[in-house]
Amino acid sequence: MGLSVWCEDEAGPYQTKPYAGARWQLEAHPVQLPHAYVRDGTAKTLTLFHPASGQLRLKGVTSAPNAVLHSWLKQELTAILAHLPEPTSSVTTRPTGHSGSAGGKECASSPPFEQRLAAAADATRPR
Repeated sequence: MGLSVWCEDEAGPYQTKPYAGARWQLEAHPVQLPHAYVRDGTAKTLTLFHPASGQLRLKGVTSAPNAVLHSWLKQELTAILAHLPEPTSSVTTRPTGHSGSAGGKECASSPPFEQRLAAAADATRPR
């Protein structure tokens, strides 16, 4: 079908602190945090994964409300769409053979997908 499938995920929260790991230190001289170290809350990661290519797009954020998530998704998906090839065949919005009627009755008209998507996004936006 020529679809480009991307999976979105959010991970976290992670403490913004140094994590212990393998280090070479002299015995009885443990690693100490620098004097300027300030604990600074938590962080989250936003990811987009393309299973076909293994490509991963990642962004670190301190919080992930819809305003942050939606603006990041819009930016990333716009960049992804710009790099996709043009469709080689005509794309239809309905499967072949669909006459637009259900049981002999006309389907109720509905707004285009883009309008429904925008309405859904507006409904979830905090006021």
